[in-house]
Amino acid sequence: MKSRIQFKHLLGIGLMMLVLVTAGCLLTTITETLVLYTDAPISITTPPGYGSRTIDFKDNEDWEDNKDRIKSVESVEFALKVSNGTTSDVTGQVYVSDKGNLTSKAAIESDAILVLDGIVVPPEGREIKREESVDLLKNIEQFLDLLENNVKETDSLHVYGISPTPNFSLVIAESMAVIVTFTADAE
Repeated sequence: MKSRIQFKHLLGIGLMMLVLVTAGCLLTTITETLVLYTDAPISITTPPGYGSRTIDFKDNEDWEDNKDRIKSVESVEFALKVSNGTTSDVTGQVYVSDKGNLTSKAAIESDAILVLDGIVVPPEGREIKREESVDLLKNIEQFLDLLENNVKETDSLHVYGISPTPNFSLVIAESMAVIVTFTADAE
């Protein structure tokens, strides 16, 4: 009978410790969502067939308050509008990098991460909503790694657009939001 009481007592203590440890773990990290906007468009015309825009995180108070506490980036999404200045469909690609000095299509293709490919933009333009972006993103693990490890150091993300379509005029991101969900140390 005594060993049975001791076992229940030890089991109760073990469960209490598990609850305390779990509660402590939950209090040491938080998950937050950060929305980063740019209202400056990325214009791509021929020639040269590419364009770029820098999203500067330094002006975002949430980023500045949390960047040093980020443990991992959990997800990234975006929302944007694309205008087509021609009378036919245009296709394109979107790349991201922590480098802002990529000045040719070859440099972008070799040194940046392809995140969108083959988006068709009809003459009337196209809007891509946040929910749709999840299915369109490519190389997501590389993108998350870039945000988690490099962007924290540079405080900026460089977005590049390329189109293989000849004789075109394309504006990516009449407005664009990049939505980043991350886990951070609790304050």
